[in-house]
Amino acid sequence: SGFPLNNDTTLVEILDALCQQDALRAYASCCGRDAQDALVFEYLAQAAWCLDIHWIVEVPAILCECMDGLPTPAGPVSSQVAARAAVVEAARRLLPAKAMTPWQEKWCTPKVVDIYLKGRKGDVAKAGEILARALRWRQENRDIISGERVPNWQGDMRVLTRSKEGHPVVYMCAKNQPRFPSSTDLIDHSAAVLEAAVRAMPEEITTIIAVADFHGFRLMSNLNPRPVVALAGMLKQPYRDRLQIGIVVDAPASFATVWALFSKMMGDSTANKIKFYDKDTALEYLKVLVGTSATDAIARVMAVNRVDGREAAIRLPSELDLPLFATRPAEAGRGDPRAALTLPISRTSRYVDATDMFSPMSSDAFFTPR
Repeated sequence: SGFPLNNDTTLVEILDALCQQDALRAYASCCGRDAQDALVFEYLAQAAWCLDIHWIVEVPAILCECMDGLPTPAGPVSSQVAARAAVVEAARRLLPAKAMTPWQEKWCTPKVVDIYLKGRKGDVAKAGEILARALRWRQENRDIISGERVPNWQGDMRVLTRSKEGHPVVYMCAKNQPRFPSSTDLIDHSAAVLEAAVRAMPEEITTIIAVADFHGFRLMSNLNPRPVVALAGMLKQPYRDRLQIGIVVDAPASFATVWALFSKMMGDSTANKIKFYDKDTALEYLKVLVGTSATDAIARVMAVNRVDGREAAIRLPSELDLPLFATRPAEAGRGDPRAALTLPISRTSRYVDATDMFSPMSSDAFFTPR
């Protein structure tokens, strides 16, 4: 194609030149229709997927078009690349104007597309359907998950640490939830944290671990079903199969009302990943699951949340160093945008409080789903 090569030319630059739409179609028109030509296309497509560069979606779609009628070489690489391309194309046709924005295209990495293929057991059309839903959600919430807009934080939910294998660990404590939370802001907060967790994943990791500490849970602050429905929807579509396991700690009997709705919305496969423990049992379990270092970090935060009058300086949406966006105090737009958010740790009675609708917090009062 006349592309100048020198010792400093990178593989990405070479592939970028080769994979321009016109160059691909010109090559397809003059090549012979045999297995060797198909193999050239095959490995070019594989390189495009693996390198995750800006034309990641265009290349496989063009190759599928160019390879029409060519005998494709047998093997798992060939079938997987073709399936990924077909899923992305199926999703594209279901989007407005049957088109993806560059931002949506960039998200469709092999790791992401494989999640949707697996979720529909290899059915390309059905995988494309749920991928399209996820892409629409991401476009609608782009300002939050891209960091263009900082949420009005609704509590302390954030990425706290990583497990020994590298899984991001998300932690929240019900005690730090606002007494009258905004459902819209709570949804924004959850989306920002889930996106930060995904960005914190090493290349080989695809799932997160969630620790929901329900110490200080107030039923009156959780009667609006919108945030529960929205979070369940996030776990079913845009963050599908991202939850490895969820650990619910010290959930009072009054949590049963919320759990009944949440578990129904999530579906059995996700609901079965949720485990219920008291604090001490949870920490023992976490030592095995996430390792000593991560467990110590979780235990320190739990201890602070169980002391009256304590304040905790935290970073949202993540305690890890991530490029998503800087943290900001809950009073949106005020103060240093890089400042840590300080949450007041309020009264945490272990007894029934008619105003807050706490259930008794003795060990025999913890909620256990049936």
